[in-house]
Amino acid sequence: MFTIATLLTLFAAPAVQVIFSARRVNNMNSFSLGMIGFVTFMLGILLSIPGIFIFMCSLPANTKCATGAFGIPPLEIMILLFTTPSIYYIYKHKLARNPGSDTMMP
Repeated sequence: MFTIATLLTLFAAPAVQVIFSARRVNNMNSFSLGMIGFVTFMLGILLSIPGIFIFMCSLPANTKCATGAFGIPPLEIMILLFTTPSIYYIYKHKLARNPGSDTMMP
């Protein structure tokens, strides 16, 4: 049985990245987008390892192959590699729309 905990570990880092980046775009925190991206990338790598173990523990006892469990870290990295440029593009687009805003480029 595929547990919900595996999905939580898979989408935790991108969710944190989206939340902190949205707060950065709205000037609610002072972290740079580069720092947010780096921290969430490391968080994604660190959370994918427990995700593998949770997934493997949830497999039935008669399962002979768990190769699919090792697809979790590359999937996590692909999700983060998609969200990071997307967030940066949105941030840059917001600055182009509001040139007089007090938001500064990272």
